[in-house]
Amino acid sequence: MPPNLVLFDIDQTLINSAGCGRRAFENAFFDVFGGREALSGLSMSGKTDTSIVAQVLHRFQISYEIWKAKEDAFWNGYIAHLGNELNHSKEAQVLDGIIELLNHLKNDPSNFLGLLTGNIKRGAKTKLEHFHLWEYF
Repeated sequence: MPPNLVLFDIDQTLINSAGCGRRAFENAFFDVFGGREALSGLSMSGKTDTSIVAQVLHRFQISYEIWKAKEDAFWNGYIAHLGNELNHSKEAQVLDGIIELLNHLKNDPSNFLGLLTGNIKRGAKTKLEHFHLWEYF
């Protein structure tokens, strides 16, 4: 039997982060750029983290040069805020049936599990490690 590549998104596929990512993004943006409600009116669904950043930079008229000078500070802040948000959330959770599905798929050596997500790698790892799912991928 040929191998199976099984790809998963993270948010609303494996987990419900209950807005932790949105709050982390907004807090990191405020810390680095001072702008409040950076994501107000913007949908994050189906977008990559970097495309969301591009939209917000455009909205706040932040140049590429300024972004590049502060990019590391933003992403480091985002990851720190994301971990904090997840640690304090009472609503964030693994979606029903996911643990059982991942265990079933992982037990078949013809399956290869992977991620296909818009999250930056550090964000994906932070979310999945919080829920003890990173080990599956």
